[in-house]
Amino acid sequence: MIEGGGLGVYKPDDVGPMSFQVPNGVIDVLVDDEIEAVDAARRYLSYFQGPSRIGPHRTSGCCGG
Repeated sequence: MIEGGGLGVYKPDDVGPMSFQVPNGVIDVLVDDEIEAVDAARRYLSYFQGPSRIGPHRTSGCCGG
């Protein structure tokens, strides 16, 4: 996001560890892996558009399932 915002290219370690970013409110949701991230994204999107028609943990399609 930093690079996409036109602010340059930085390594994750240059920005700061998660143990610093989460308590400061920089990161709203911290997950352990990609599957958990997809589930969290679906859950949050459902608050605005209703439940997803794709069941949990479905990986077929664009993402190598």
